[in-house]
Amino acid sequence: VREANESQMAYTLAASEPVVVVNFQRESRFRVLPMLLEKGLVSGVSVSITTLNRPFGILTINTTRQRTFTEDELHFLQAVAGILAVAIERKRAENELVQALASLRTANEQLEHTNQAQSNFVSIVSHEFRTTLTGIQGFSELIRDEDFSLEEIKEYAADINTDARRLTCMICELLDLNRMKSGQMLLNLEQVDFNAIIMD
Repeated sequence: VREANESQMAYTLAASEPVVVVNFQRESRFRVLPMLLEKGLVSGVSVSITTLNRPFGILTINTTRQRTFTEDELHFLQAVAGILAVAIERKRAENELVQALASLRTANEQLEHTNQAQSNFVSIVSHEFRTTLTGIQGFSELIRDEDFSLEEIKEYAADINTDARRLTCMICELLDLNRMKSGQMLLNLEQVDFNAIIMD
């Protein structure tokens, strides 16, 4: 049994049918707001506005004279409540759609930025690889096509070795970056003295 001190809204939302009040002064099912009596309201009817099985509010009609409500009037009030529920749910769906579209636009913008950053990264890496490989190729062709002394050959070989080490380092860094993106790299966190690094 519901308590009589609950509001008319709570009572109506819990009911499965229209709540008809013949006389507010004699109403005992729920607590009548003093404002209704102050305005001289006598009779009334209220129905719940329910959207997708979720209560949204109530639709109430009150009169200043005591009267009964016909079945047609109750059905009409329920129909109006149903139309309001559809309109509310449609507006809610439109708002959710707007939010979803905004989120999609943001995700697309982030994806474009990511693609641009990846494209720039590939361009930089390609340039670095070409520069290093050009050095290796150039020095190796010199050694192949020209007659150099042993010291000169060693000097060019040292340059080739430097470029090869640089190339190996870049490949390792790319592999590390790929492992980091895939979550396969374990990071060892430790404190670093940046002042000492800068001084070196």
